Amino acid sequence: MGDWRTVVFNTPTEEPSFNQAGQKIIGGGMPIGNGETTAIVFPVTSSFSTSPDFRLGEGVHVWLGMTTAMASDMAPFSLGIVSIFTDPPLGVRGFRQSLHLTNATVDISTSVGSICVWVDALSNSAHARVSGPFRSLNVSVQSVRPTSRFSYSSRCSSPTSAADTWSRPAGEASVGLSHRIMDE
Repeated sequence: MGDWRTVVFNTPTEEPSFNQAGQKIIGGGMPIGNGETTAIVFPVTSSFSTSPDFRLGEGVHVWLGMTTAMASDMAPFSLGIVSIFTDPPLGVRGFRQSLHLTNATVDISTSVGSICVWVDALSNSAHARVSGPFRSLNVSVQSVRPTSRFSYSSRCSSPTSAADTWSRPAGEASVGLSHRIMDE
């Protein structure tokens, strides 16, 4: 029997999964965070789209949120998805996805290489370490919010939010997100 402080998936979850209402969801994600910055880390082994504007390719994805970022209806607010793509792709041979409760990391490894993701305990920084004989590495960031003003589906009846603004606050190896709720 393995260490109870490590949760392991030996096969990837086919994404997207579906909830009981038949809606597309991420079903194979593992949660990490520091109490304020939260994330779900999940692999995608076959690209898929949920709409014309939203696509996830084959790679490891980190869906970021913050407990202090709330929508105008007080629902938790997702910030965006950071996607890590490798060449060659990780694939599924020798697949292992592990959530290590002792250090709050998620490792996704195959016979090709591995990606380890964690949220720093003392800051609101998410980190990834990629290991393997990869020819190239590509990181992309996409908002899960529309690119123009929009309304939430709850109690808001007029646009209450400005579009997300992406930046590079600490240079080329960093990504920042700014979002503003408008109280009009």
